[in-house]
Order: sequence, then C-alpha cells, then structure tokens
Amino acid sequence: MQEINLEAYSNEITDSYYYKRLQKELRAKKINNKTKTNTSQPPTTTITEKSSPKPSSNKTSLLDTKYFQDHVKLSSTELNNIINDPKKLKQNNIEELTEKFKYNAHEIMRHLSHKINFSERKEEFIEMYKYNLQQSRSHNIFTSRFAKFKVGIVGQILTAIGIPIETLKKLKKTSINDLFEQNNTDMQENIYHAELTEILHGKTKKNQKKIDLFISLQNHLITQMNNIGRLGFWSKQKLYEEKINQCEKIQEEFTAEKNHLEYLLHYLEQRESS
Repeated sequence: MQEINLEAYSNEITDSYYYKRLQKELRAKKINNKTKTNTSQPPTTTITEKSSPKPSSNKTSLLDTKYFQDHVKLSSTELNNIINDPKKLKQNNIEELTEKFKYNAHEIMRHLSHKINFSERKEEFIEMYKYNLQQSRSHNIFTSRFAKFKVGIVGQILTAIGIPIETLKKLKKTSINDLFEQNNTDMQENIYHAELTEILHGKTKKNQKKIDLFISLQNHLITQMNNIGRLGFWSKQKLYEEKINQCEKIQEEFTAEKNHLEYLLHYLEQRESS
C-alpha cells in the first residue's frame, strides 16, 4: 500500500482560507466566553451569524466574484420582462408556425397565400381570351403554342368566375370570325401595295427587297388562314382574282387622278383666255 503524506495535506489545509476563517471564529468564541465569566453574567446562548469575511488589503474575497453571486429578481416588472422577452416570444412563434406548416396545407395557404378577386377583372379576361385565341392561329409555332397555353389558363379562370362553357364557345367563334375578316383585309392591302410598287418602280434590284417582303407577308397570311381551319382558301386562283381586283382598284385611282388633273388644266386654260 502507498503511504499517505499527511504533512503535505496538513500544510495545504492550514494555508487554506476556510481553515483560517474557522480558527478566527473559534478564537472569537473563546474571548466572548472569558468576558462573560469575568462579568459574572448568566449564561446566554449566542448565535453567531456566518458573515462573509472581510477582504484583506491584498486579496479579494472569492465570495465577491461573479461565480458566487445570485441573480435574484425581486420586482414583478423585472420578472415579467424576463418571461415576456420579445426575442424568445418571436422564436417560439416561429417554431409553432413551422410545426403547423410541416403537415397542414390549409395553414400554409391561410398564412402565405394572397387572395385575388378575378370577378372584378372579368372583361379584361374576356378580351385576353379572345386575343390569345387569335394568336394561337399564328404562323409562328412558338407564338401559337404559348398562346394556346394561355387560352387554357384564362379559360379555366373564366369558368371559375362563373362564365358558362356555351359563352366561351361563342367567344371563340366570334374571335375566329374576326380573325378571318382581318386576314382578308390584310391580304388585300398586301397585294395592293405589292402591285403598286411593281407598277411604279418596276422589277429593279432596289425594289426586289420590297417585293420579297410582300411575298413573305403573303405566305404568313396563307398559313394563318390554314390554321383557322380554312385550308386552301388562298389558292392560286383566289390570289390571282384578288390581284386582278387590286389592279382594277389601282386603275380606278389612276383614272380618277387623271380626270382631276384634266379638270384643273381645263380650268386654268379658261382662266387665261378670259
């Protein structure tokens, strides 16, 4: 067995602060007892309160450090401030909301969704529906596909508002008829300008770019008419007939202009003669 060095431990005990404090208290008790016996007073029981030792001039007491101090809140306001800490309350609310949102879709929609009243924009959605129906018949594939997608979405919104399907069918029919008429007028104007530029400027290299532009527009209008459902409407025979009509219209305008100039010339001649 190992031998215990009692002297080393005894030195540590005697040098400790608590041992010195205990010795001091015992000496004070002895002095008090001696004074009591000398004055021949009846014995009384004295209770010595364990007061905190006075710090020495060189050393600070360990009891005065922050490790031995109790943080006691005696007022109710300070206690309420600690309990009702806004940071803690906010953190608790966040934790409660996250727990609710994990498995409850209705809570997510109630807290995070934004209510939109589509019934107030009814007329706007109807015009959007008609416009996208016309764009879905475009010669451009990307434009037509994206317009078809928008037609589906706007149609669902209109049905959700309360517009019946029969009304949507009527809107589709009217928009297609309007597009058909617009296609006719655009083709007539395109042929008119193409024939007029060819009559005025001829088939020169400078004028060929304009003619090519009119031809590309003509092809776009033909594909649009096919997408409407009127396949083969703009046949070669129909295009030649339209060219003849536009040339006759140009001829009428030239004759009208000729008659107007002849009238002015005749008026000036009569004025000079008089």
